[in-house]
Amino acid sequence: MNGKWRMIKWHDGERTIGESATDCLRKLCGGFNPASVSELKVVLAKRGAVTPPSNAETDEAFLQRLADHGMFEFRPFDDRA
Repeated sequence: MNGKWRMIKWHDGERTIGESATDCLRKLCGGFNPASVSELKVVLAKRGAVTPPSNAETDEAFLQRLADHGMFEFRPFDDRA
């Protein structure tokens, strides 16, 4: 993926925008979600019906894998567009 910013676009149209894939995950932590990124990734993997992330998998690759599985749209974000 090119561009600095990343966006998760959920099926209901809501967007989570961050400076990186990790930043997007951090913004999702808390509330009804787990407090840590590592715990959140396990929950997202279960919700998305994919294998849990490995320690070697980047946050970018993990979110792209969930997107490829249809959980949400994950792409570069440019607020100038």
